[in-house]
Amino acid sequence: MATTIEPNFDRYALALIQGDRIVFTSEKLGLEPILECIEACRGRYRDCILHDRVFGLAAARLIVPAELIRTLVTRAISRPALAYSESRGIVVHAEAVVERILTRDRSRVCPGEVIALETDDPELFTRRIGEMMRR
Repeated sequence: MATTIEPNFDRYALALIQGDRIVFTSEKLGLEPILECIEACRGRYRDCILHDRVFGLAAARLIVPAELIRTLVTRAISRPALAYSESRGIVVHAEAVVERILTRDRSRVCPGEVIALETDDPELFTRRIGEMMRR
C-alpha cells in the first residue's frame, strides 16, 4: 500500500496516511497529537504511514503498540526511538538521527523522552506520560 503523499511539515506537524488519503492531521507539537491520533484512529486504521516532524522514544512507545503504523517519515528521530520502532517492524525514513529529543529551547532532554528512557514497564510508562500531560 504505497502512497504518493509527501510530507508537508509546513502544513502540519503530524499526519496519518492510509493509502493515498490523509486520515488525521495536527499542527500541535509534542505528544498531544500522537495521543489524539491514537484516540481518533485506533481500531479504524492499520498499516498506515505516519508523518511526524520530530519523533522520540515516548512517541514510539505510544503509537507503535497501537498498531496503526507500518512506516514512519520524520525530520528527526532519536536513536532510542529508531531502535524501538525498527525492532517492532516499523520502516523508518528520517532526515536525521539524534541522540535524544530536546525541549523546544534545546536546554534539556524532552520530559517524555526522559520518562520513556527511565520506564520499561508499559503500564507505568503510560501512567507517567498521562501525569505529565495533565500538568
